[in-house]
Amino acid sequence: GFGPKDSVGAPRPQPPALAATDGAAQALGGIFEVLRYGRLWAIYWSHFAFNFGVYFVNNWSAIYYLEVFRLRPEEASLHLSMPHVANMLVKVFISPCLDRRLQHGSFSNLARRRIFTGVGFAVPALLFRLIPAFESPLAVTACLSLAFGFFALHPSGFKANYMDVTTSRGGLVSGVGNTVASVASSAGPLTVAYLRETSGGSWQSSFSAVSLLCAGAAGVFLAMSSVTPIEVATPKASKKHMAWANQ
Repeated sequence: GFGPKDSVGAPRPQPPALAATDGAAQALGGIFEVLRYGRLWAIYWSHFAFNFGVYFVNNWSAIYYLEVFRLRPEEASLHLSMPHVANMLVKVFISPCLDRRLQHGSFSNLARRRIFTGVGFAVPALLFRLIPAFESPLAVTACLSLAFGFFALHPSGFKANYMDVTTSRGGLVSGVGNTVASVASSAGPLTVAYLRETSGGSWQSSFSAVSLLCAGAAGVFLAMSSVTPIEVATPKASKKHMAWANQ
C-alpha cells in the first residue's frame, strides 16, 4: 500500500510498521469473513464429521475386532482392508458416473452437492448405529465397507462445495475447513477413549456418537449449504478485498 503523495505527486511508501498493521488488519478481516457465513459452516461441520468417522474406523476397528471377535490384526487383515477397497472403488467407478447422470438429469450444482453429501452421511449414520448389534465379523465388515463406500461420495459433495462458495478466498476457506477437520482427527480418538471408559468399555456409545455426528452433518448441509460465493453475498466487501489485493 502507499501513503499520501509527496510534493511531486509520487506516492510515498507507508512506514513498515504501518504497512504491517494494515496487513494484519486485512488478514483478520479475511478470517472473520470466512467464519461468519452459515454456508461455510455447513462445509466445516461436514468435514469435521467426515474426519471423525474415518479416523474412528482407522484407529479403532482393529481393537474392535480383537475385543469383540477375538481376531488379532493379522487375522483380521482382510476385514480391516475391505472398507478402504470399497471406498476406492466407489470413488473411481461409481461416484463420477452418478455425478454425470445427475448433470444430464438437469440437477443443479446445489442439488448434486446436497444429494452426495446427504446420502453420503445418512446411510453411514444408520450403519454405525447398527454395527454394535451384529455378532458376526463378516456383517461388521460389510457395514463398515458400505459406510466407507458412501463416504466416497463426499468428493462430489461438500468437498467440491469448497470451490463453489468463494471466488477469491479459496485458500483461506479450505485452510479453515482443514483446521476444523483436523480437530476431529486429533480429538476423535480421545473422545472415543473417554466414552468407552465412562461406559465400562461398551462400544455402543462410541458408534452412536459417530452416527449422531453423521446425521447432524447431513441435516446441517441440507439446510445451510449454498453454491453462491460469499463475494456475491457481500459485493462491497469483495470490492474492498480486490482493491487491497491489487495494491
